[in-house]
Amino acid sequence: MNIQRKSNFELLRIICMQLIIWGHLINKFSEQTPIIGLGYIESHFFKSFTIVAVNVFVLISGYFSISFKLSRLLKLGQETWFYSVSLFILAIYMGWHHLTLQKDILYLCPVFSKIYWFITIYIILYILSPCLNKLALSISKNHFKSILLIGFFIIYVWHTLSFILNSSRPIDDAGFGIPNFVYLYLLGRYIKLHNIHTIKQHFLLLYFIISISLFIFQLIYSIILGFSFTALFSYNTIFVFLGSVTLFLFFKKLNIGYNAFINKWAKYCLAIYIIHMHPLFWNKICEFLQIINIPPIWFIPYSFSISIVMYFTFALVEQVRLYFFDKIENKINNRIIQIPIVQKVENKIKLIA
Repeated sequence: MNIQRKSNFELLRIICMQLIIWGHLINKFSEQTPIIGLGYIESHFFKSFTIVAVNVFVLISGYFSISFKLSRLLKLGQETWFYSVSLFILAIYMGWHHLTLQKDILYLCPVFSKIYWFITIYIILYILSPCLNKLALSISKNHFKSILLIGFFIIYVWHTLSFILNSSRPIDDAGFGIPNFVYLYLLGRYIKLHNIHTIKQHFLLLYFIISISLFIFQLIYSIILGFSFTALFSYNTIFVFLGSVTLFLFFKKLNIGYNAFINKWAKYCLAIYIIHMHPLFWNKICEFLQIINIPPIWFIPYSFSISIVMYFTFALVEQVRLYFFDKIENKINNRIIQIPIVQKVENKIKLIA
């Protein structure tokens, strides 16, 4: 039986990927904007809304639970390798990049070299997911809540205070590492397993309040310090964490049923991320779009429109790749997972005796 997946979270995936693209365009634009000018204010204001997207993706993974399959892991690795290498070759061919063997060899092993930081950390989370799922199922609701409260203090409260005080931090990765991902995944599991009830209107309003508060706090702090203070855009701060959770909870209760269009285009989110975040390709995109030269008054509508165009353009690119390579990849993967030693490794990861 073909179960049609509801589209509320699929819509959230699309929105979050567009927020990520838009946020990256904003980052590029803000590199050239003087502090407290119009460009600075508008770019930091809207970034306060877009910064939550990565955390939301991990919450969604935790909510639905990752069901570890080596074939899926191989598919993600193949997808990442394809775009890393093909876009690197394109950059060399077009003269956008000059070959430097010592550095460019990293494009041949993008997962291990962390060319795409999110993919690398997500794959680690994917491998850890059977352990995390077992932990979530084996402890009581009260014990689970205690773990989350302790983690909230260590990962978010402590680091927010450290950023504000400009002091050393116990986990110095700005939320880009596995601790933040593991916490968000477990929180998503907790929300799903213990059926946390929400009122969607309140949480959408809270998301806006939190995002605006983040902007105001950093703007005032920047004026006081005399330089651009952006540390609270880190993924492991209270503002970004709460903004992520409130946006997620709003969509959790959003009832839009099944929408074939939304579900179809949501499938390509990871590919869109991989394509647009290729270091050599992304710089050329921004150069072509003249991002740093757009007048501030036009930048927001321009960059927002571009983020939509980029989403669907790169989704079409992924459709073409799948048309030519999906069956080949599946045949290769089927042979790999039939190898006895590979099956043993998969069973160990899945905690099967």
